[in-house]
Amino acid sequence: MNITLQQMSTLDAVIRQGSIQAGARQLNRTHPGVISTLKKLESEL
Repeated sequence: MNITLQQMSTLDAVIRQGSIQAGARQLNRTHPGVISTLKKLESEL
C-alpha cells in the first residue's frame, strides 16, 4: 500500500467541506484533479 500525503489531504478536504467541488476550491485544485487523486487513493485501499 502506497498512500501519499496529497491523497490523504485531498480526502480530508472533501470530507470537511462536504463535497468534491468545495474540497477542490479549498485546495485550489480542479474538480477533475481531485477526482483523479481520490480514484488513486481508492485503488490503494
